Amino acid sequence: MTKISSQPSSKTRWYRIGTLLFLIYIFAFIDRTNIGMAAPSMTKELGLTPATMGVIMSAFFWGYILTQVPGGWVAQRFSAKWIIVILSITFAIFSALTGVMRTVSSLEVIRFLLGLAEGFMWPSFMVLASRWFPMHERAQITGLIFIGVPLSGAVLSPLAGWMIQTWDWQVMFYLQAVPPLILAVLAMFLLSDDPMKDKRLSKDEREYIMNNRSNPSTDDHTKKQPFLKSILSIRLWVLAVIYLFWLCGLYAYGLWLPTAVKSLGDLSTTMVGVLSAIPPLLGACAMTLNSRLSDKKMKRGKYVISWVALGGIALLVGNFVHDPIWSYLLLCVIAIGVYGPFGVWWAWCLEHVSSEHVGTHNAVINLFGSFGGIIGPPMVALASVGGNVGSGFYILGIAMLVSALLALLLNISSNKAQTKEYGLEKPPAV
Repeated sequence: MTKISSQPSSKTRWYRIGTLLFLIYIFAFIDRTNIGMAAPSMTKELGLTPATMGVIMSAFFWGYILTQVPGGWVAQRFSAKWIIVILSITFAIFSALTGVMRTVSSLEVIRFLLGLAEGFMWPSFMVLASRWFPMHERAQITGLIFIGVPLSGAVLSPLAGWMIQTWDWQVMFYLQAVPPLILAVLAMFLLSDDPMKDKRLSKDEREYIMNNRSNPSTDDHTKKQPFLKSILSIRLWVLAVIYLFWLCGLYAYGLWLPTAVKSLGDLSTTMVGVLSAIPPLLGACAMTLNSRLSDKKMKRGKYVISWVALGGIALLVGNFVHDPIWSYLLLCVIAIGVYGPFGVWWAWCLEHVSSEHVGTHNAVINLFGSFGGIIGPPMVALASVGGNVGSGFYILGIAMLVSALLALLLNISSNKAQTKEYGLEKPPAV
């Protein structure tokens, strides 16, 4: 591994770049998932069935998948910063317009357009992460960005519940579109595409980043290579399938969580919001701990496999538990399993894909994961019994256990490959 030089006194990469990416992503995810909090009110007011609501929720991902790979290509070759700025404004507008729509078809269209806008975002985030942060900080920075996923639920649920109960679900959509507009303006002045071009960065921090953001001892599959050869890598496609099965569980769980909590008893909208905030908050804590442990030990694979398996097992066990208290505790364990591996996951992916094509290749992985958002929510609705969506979560458990199994096989294969290449008695940490 590249020798890590002494830490610079300044940490601009964390205070300015990392913090801003975290804030942008958390509100992007809020605008993506706030329909889950509005779902009980929308279903009642608009006369929708759970199955129809599931289709509306998944419409976002049909747009999202179309712009993943183009987004990665554009971010890699042009400006990731300006993609983030322009698209933050765009998806905020589409999110606000969700509150105007009253028919199934119009809701599907606006969710689709929201997905088109957000599809460019994650590849751009990954490009900036690979340029601004050393290898040994990758799990922590992707963990910081992705902690926005569970924290969005912790922030969104009680706030959205209060907004809906105080006004209505339409006002919730309007108000939650404002922060991304403010953050887009901040990004214009604070983000930079590369530390080499950032004049506000200290010399020692710039040298520290440039000296440590690549790993010359990594396998050939991460080194520069022709695009066609890299895109046909078996490891890339295995990672994509792993992410697909995992995100079937994550997206469906996140979108249906408020509805599942409401089914536990006669609860007010505000109480549903408060109880829906606790599981993702625990998931955020698990993600932070997992990312730090991974960067310290540099054993990425096991920190993905164990947590995804935990989430899958909890989803399966929940199908046999009917006591409200125990069911709620299982919802908390599920959150720890589905959210905990995120920071480590993207650091692990960066070790398996070509550094020259990081934007496009991570977009391919995220593209497959987005299909999980299309498949998961309707799948839960179809598998549920008696209108209780929690009874359909077992199908997500099966998907996540398949994901954990594939990740285990990939980890074993990677260890064997490195053992053979370097002639080691024991495989290096992956």
